[in-house]
Amino acid sequence: MTGGLAVQRPCLSVLSPNAVDAVRSAGGLICDRVRLGWRVTVLVPACEDTRSLRILGADVADIDAPPDGLRDHRSALVASGALYANDRAARSEVDSALATKTTEVLVWGAAMPAELNRGAKVVSYRLSSAARAFKRQALLAAGLPADDVATETFRTKCALELIARELDVAG
Repeated sequence: MTGGLAVQRPCLSVLSPNAVDAVRSAGGLICDRVRLGWRVTVLVPACEDTRSLRILGADVADIDAPPDGLRDHRSALVASGALYANDRAARSEVDSALATKTTEVLVWGAAMPAELNRGAKVVSYRLSSAARAFKRQALLAAGLPADDVATETFRTKCALELIARELDVAG
């Protein structure tokens, strides 16, 4: 509480078909947002091994039963393009976030659905040295090679003023 008012932490929701894809594609962003005080919730199927996501500091929830109120407090949404293309609920979440015009929306993946790709900008996120170290450990925990990745790439259709300062717009 500050001056009688509750301070709301910014919230990031991550929609992924599995923990491995979330770590590989957005692990650095997840870690850095947690370190900045954000509440980060990664939504994956309930049967997933989530140890790698917990190494990054993220909360984990079942993608088929998201926590009540998650959408109401979300400042940003990061999602898999493949999940958007193949899952009606994920598509609805991304489309709803885009419609708010106030939620930062980033999507990862090589095969981007046409409706998300049209008019999208490519943005690169430069990982902090701490995020790089935690991401390496999370990759190892997920059974992946611990390659040192300095940037993560996303696409967005958001207005540039919504995109966090640490993201670089390409092209």
